[in-house]
Amino acid sequence: MTARPNLRAATARSAPSPQARAGDKLRRQLFVERVFFIALVIVLAIVAVRQARALRMYQVSVNGRPVAIVSNSATAKRLLREVQGDTPDARFSQTVVVQRANPRAMVMTEARARNVLAAAINVIVPAYVVLANGKVGAVLATRVDAEQVVSRLRRSGVSPSSLASVRIEEANVSRARIVSRDEAVRAMTSGAKSPPARRAAAPSLPRAPRR
Repeated sequence: MTARPNLRAATARSAPSPQARAGDKLRRQLFVERVFFIALVIVLAIVAVRQARALRMYQVSVNGRPVAIVSNSATAKRLLREVQGDTPDARFSQTVVVQRANPRAMVMTEARARNVLAAAINVIVPAYVVLANGKVGAVLATRVDAEQVVSRLRRSGVSPSSLASVRIEEANVSRARIVSRDEAVRAMTSGAKSPPARRAAAPSLPRAPRR
């Protein structure tokens, strides 16, 4: 006669002991706590990086209006020096201030920030103005340029009345108004040349009397 298997004994052998169940529960709890701790560290690191980045962000304001936002104050000051140029006496006509930016603002690339600042800021520099009959004809960067423009004008066939009174004056002007010698000559000779001499009308011959 075949012996029946003892189901109770098999079930007792397959069921984990209370100590094993407690160990599994402890391991699961430790895993969850470890994952939560790692996630918390990552979140805190992201917040710290954002706060550190926000402390470095600076904006350049022109007349109180934010114009460019860059990653740090050194970059903002360097871009302003580039916009100002190498002219020793150059200055800004507006009030330009470097200050901390809003942490939520977006940082611009240096190329874009430079272009935006150059378009927004008016740079005043010493220059030389060529005046013709009391009117501004052109603005040149140096006195030598202005003198050469006047010399070229006198040789260009401009009407003498247009150059009756030509002088050069030094003035502080916007850098955007400065032109090259060729541009100055073209601007001042346009429409100022003497009109071509008219050809004398041929004398009319007397008509022969009708017969």
